[in-house]
Amino acid sequence: MGLGDTLREPYLGISEKGSPEAPTKILIVLMKPVERDILLNIKTLIEKEFNVQIFFKLEREYVPISAFDWKNLSYNSSLVLEKLEQRTLDLNSFFSLIIFLGRLKTSNSNINLKSRVAFVNFTEERKLLKDVGISVGKYLGLDDCNEECMMNPKSSRIELCKKCIMKLKKRDSDINYK
Repeated sequence: MGLGDTLREPYLGISEKGSPEAPTKILIVLMKPVERDILLNIKTLIEKEFNVQIFFKLEREYVPISAFDWKNLSYNSSLVLEKLEQRTLDLNSFFSLIIFLGRLKTSNSNINLKSRVAFVNFTEERKLLKDVGISVGKYLGLDDCNEECMMNPKSSRIELCKKCIMKLKKRDSDINYK
């Protein structure tokens, strides 16, 4: 039984205790089953590092077959993001960023952020945490970092460095980061 199963809610905000005043609301949409502990780890990490409010959409979403490239036998990354973005147009007024978690063989190993929609390929938990964090960081204006930091793709660290925290503080002094 996953988060919200007993409540039959399509969207579940499990961050009511964390930071309900956070101006940035992020929706994470599941495209494959994800264990409750992993979802809670995502919530804890993202709220701690970025001071945002996390919601989960528990009803599974699927990528339409029209995004599949039959010649290369993989999904076309650009089409995947385009289709997912079209499906979420009515949610843009509620959520700043929508992240889809799934497992797809795509033409690119990672599907980058497109406007306010991102897709994260789910492999193993630690990589998932880092990839979700990178998507949120890029949305909030962070670039790749050279320090031991979540925003450094070569680093295994899943926390932000002081340099990135300072960039976030400078970007918006109204938000209390860390």
